[in-house]
Order: sequence, then C-alpha cells, then structure tokens
Amino acid sequence: IEQFEDEAQAAVGDDSNSVKIMTFHQSKGLEFDAVFLYGSNEPLKKDSIKSKSITVDKNFGLLTKVPLNSYYSSEYFSAPIVGMSNLILEKKNIAEFKRLLYVGVTRAKNNLFISAALNKHDAYNANSFLALLQSGLDIDLNEQSLELKSGLKFLQLENDKYLTKEREFTAEIKILNDVEYNPVIINEEKVELNEKHHRIGSIEDDPKGEVISATKISVYKQCPLKYHLTYDIGFLPFFQNYKKWMIRNMPERNYEFNEKEDETLFGLNEIAVYKNVKEFSDVKGRIIHSALQKEIIQDQLSDFIDVSINNEIGTFKVDEKQKVQLKNDITADIKNFYNSNEFSDLKKYKNYNNEYEVYAKENDYYLYGIIDKLIIEGDKAIIVDYKTDSITEKQLEEKSNSYFSQLRFYSYIVNRLFDKIKFYELKLIFIKWPQYPQIINFSNKDFEAIKREIKTMVNNIRRQNYLKNLTHCKTCSYSLNNNICIKN
Repeated sequence: IEQFEDEAQAAVGDDSNSVKIMTFHQSKGLEFDAVFLYGSNEPLKKDSIKSKSITVDKNFGLLTKVPLNSYYSSEYFSAPIVGMSNLILEKKNIAEFKRLLYVGVTRAKNNLFISAALNKHDAYNANSFLALLQSGLDIDLNEQSLELKSGLKFLQLENDKYLTKEREFTAEIKILNDVEYNPVIINEEKVELNEKHHRIGSIEDDPKGEVISATKISVYKQCPLKYHLTYDIGFLPFFQNYKKWMIRNMPERNYEFNEKEDETLFGLNEIAVYKNVKEFSDVKGRIIHSALQKEIIQDQLSDFIDVSINNEIGTFKVDEKQKVQLKNDITADIKNFYNSNEFSDLKKYKNYNNEYEVYAKENDYYLYGIIDKLIIEGDKAIIVDYKTDSITEKQLEEKSNSYFSQLRFYSYIVNRLFDKIKFYELKLIFIKWPQYPQIINFSNKDFEAIKREIKTMVNNIRRQNYLKNLTHCKTCSYSLNNNICIKN
C-alpha cells in the first residue's frame, strides 16, 4: 500500500584507508574522517500518482487519474482527493529528505565537503539539500566564508558529580566558487592486443568481520557438516520442505523435528501443519520464552497464551482441538516452573536482565549472543538458559552436555564486558524438569581454554573444514530416518 525505502543498519566494517561510496541509509551508525555530499543542488524526486496507474492509500482507498467522459485517448485528470494524497506524500518525502541531510552531515568527524553545480542566479530548487542549507543557515554563496556561532553544552565531572557546562563555539566554513582541476596523468605500459597473460592459482577468501553467534558455535560443535549445510548453503528451508512433502505423500515415513535451529536466521515457523500432532514444539518454545522474558504473572497467563497462539498459527488451518491441547501443554509447563523452588530462587535476585544481548570484538570477528537471563550478584555472574525440550528425566544429562557449549560461549562474552566479575555459574533449566537444574561453576582462569576453543572453531570454519560427525545423525535435522546423513 505504501512503499518505504529500507533503512537497515549499516554493516559493521573496519576503517581501512579507502573511499566508501554508499547511500545515506547505508551510512547510518558510521563515522568517517571526511565526508563528501555531492550533487546537493539536485531536487527531491517527486513521487505522485501517474496516468494509467493505480495506487492504494490506506486512508483514501483507490487513487488514479482518469479520462473525462471516457475519452481514453485524451488527457487524464486527477480528482481532488488525488491532489490531497499527493500533497501529503510530498510533505512526508520532504520530511524524510531533511532527515537524510541530517544523517549525511553528521557522518563526518573532522571534514565535511558539500558540493553542488553553481547557479549564477543563486536560485536552487526549494527541495534540494543546498536550498535547505541556504534557508537554515542564511548562507550567501557569493561570500568566501560563513561563520557559525553557538553555545556548546557538555558534561564535566566535578566532585564525583557531572555538571552541565556551556561555552561559546565558533566555526568558519569556507565557500569556494572555483575549483581547480589538475588531472592525474598515469603512464600505462602499452600491451599488444594479441598478447595473453595467464595467472594460474586459486583465489583465496580472506573473511573478516563475521558475526559468530552462540548458535553457530553450537551447531559447528555438533557437526561441522551441519554448519556448512545450514549457514553456508542455506539448505535448511529446502530440506524442511522436503520432509513435509514426505509426510504428506508417504505418511508411513514419520519424521520428528526435535532439534531447534537458528530461528532468527531463517525466520522458520516449524509448525507441523501436514500431520495431526498434539504438540507444536517450536511454537511452544517461543511462547514459553516470551512469557518468561516478559514475566507474565499467572493471572494474565491464559490471555497471553491465547493471543500468542493466534499470532503464531492464526493463518494456518489447524484443528481447534490442537490449539486447546497446545495451550494446555504450554500452561502446564509454565505453571510447573512458576511453582518450583528454582523459580522462587531466581525471583530473589534484583539485578538481572531478561533476553540480554551481548556483543564483543574478538580478533577480526565479532561474538554475539542472547542470554535468557543474566544475573549480576557482586563479583558473580549467573547465566540462565531456559530449555523447553520434551525429554525424559534420563535424557537431562545427555541434553545438557550439548547445550553447555552455548552457555560457555555466553560466559566468555560476559567476561569480556564485565571486568569485575570473577566467578560464573552456568545454569540450564529444563522447564519440564525445573527441580533438576544443570549447573556448572568456574572462574576467570577457565576462560583461556574457552577462548582457544572458539578461535579453533572459527579458523576451521574459515578453512572450510566441514567433517561429518556421524554420532550426531540420530538427532540431526538433516538425517534420513534419523540415522543416515544426507551427504554420503
């Protein structure tokens, strides 16, 4: 209905000695020693309703230009409501244009160059960067410089208190109307057209700046080949669809989707809509995590679960009995946890964060993770991870071993961020079995081993060392019949 330009955050990169050519949107969040805004006299492109096209407006409905009296070969005219829509759209575009100008000028640390084609009449389109600057700063472009004066406010520490101070700040901006052009002459060796040059050898990839998440590290530790199929090739969605096809066309081939993959990467809704199941494991897990993150109290639990289930599977044709069963399962698990001693112990802590995102730069890559609950108690950090697996009591230890690598990864980042923390408690809480929390304790001296492990795995990923771990096939999403690797 309304199209807006993507304003995604700029990618993280190193400040190498090179020229970066990018859009305003791509530059958000970045800074450079020198910034050049060129073509600042160019006007904002008008975005209005055109002839023989239809636009849908959420307030005005269908909008288009029409020929009068059904004369389709004659000129097309706009109804008054079209003019109103164009006016509102123009105001929105101008407001966004001003925001882009602000983004552009604030990317510069030390030097900002604003260039434009000189107009002898000193009259520029009202909807151009240069016209906005002229209007806002009252600039005479025939002068040689512009002086700006303003009060600069800053915080200053005095007697352990921060006080607001202000002092006058003056900046002189030079205005140049003539630019000397000095072409650079490059002496190039003449090469005969029939002369051939061959360079034999492989082209090596030198990756830098990757984001390594806890999930990626855990997947690689489970099976390097699984990491390759999931993150390098992006094979997971295709394989999931293949399994769904098998379920529909060969019902006797029963596949269980037990393993939780990196949902934030693929945006997968692993809802088993092709067979009658009593439990939707991924939907259930997301709702339970959301309830714990938002700390939904028991009195509000029923309404919260109803809304969450409708948001998750409202568009799928799911039997109403299944929804009721799903709600009952989620309610029972959460109440079971709320009534446990472990939940009461966690409630005692006051200094904590739920769904806490942590980042740290390590060598030439970045570590990233989302901790379900991070508790800081003096010089001790408690890292809590909730698991919603439907497992038996006997499976607790086996499952815990595969999950603790993820928690060790979290603890390493926390150690990088909080230098006063000396002791760490890693706690896995299975919501079905809260009375049996799985706990590991260690101190700062243990982090060298974790650092070496992370570095080794990242180096193996970069070298594309993707060996099979056949012991993982029985629980792997890519295995056939739960025991045969798809790559033989």
